[in-house]
Parts: sequence; C-alpha cells; structure tokens
Amino acid sequence: MKRFTEWVISIVPPTTLMKSCCRAMGVTRAALWKFEARNGSVNLIAMFDQRVGKFFTGVKIYAADYPDYWGAMLRDGRVVVNDAAVH
Repeated sequence: MKRFTEWVISIVPPTTLMKSCCRAMGVTRAALWKFEARNGSVNLIAMFDQRVGKFFTGVKIYAADYPDYWGAMLRDGRVVVNDAAVH
C-alpha cells in the first residue's frame, strides 16, 4: 500500500492540491514536503504562492543547516509558522 501522500498525489497533482489548500485555509502559501530521514532532509514537492500566482519545487532542506526547524519537525510531526521567512 502506498503512503498516504503518494496516494493523494496519484489522484490530485501537487500543484492543484497546494492551490486548493491556499484557498481552503485562507493562506498565501502552502507547500508539500517529502521527509527523508535516511539523509536528514526534506524535499519540496510543490509550493504555491498565491501572492505571485506561481508554483515552486526542488528545494531541499538539511537537518544540519536548520537544527531548530528539524527538531520541531521530529518532535511535533509538522512545522506551522506565520512567516516562513522569519522562522
């Protein structure tokens, strides 16, 4: 059985999903990341920025570069912030 995220992506393209998330939650940006514990990173699958109407992909964040951020992900299973540029 596929993981939930892989299953959702097989039905709804990530770009459509992120655009819908922005509308549904009333936020300017929404992103879907893939957690890769074996190499200590998260990879951006898709992000939609409603302010500019564009999609982004391909960013990789390593635990060693952002230990506080990574620690919050491991502790809480997610990171929710008001302004990602500040946090």
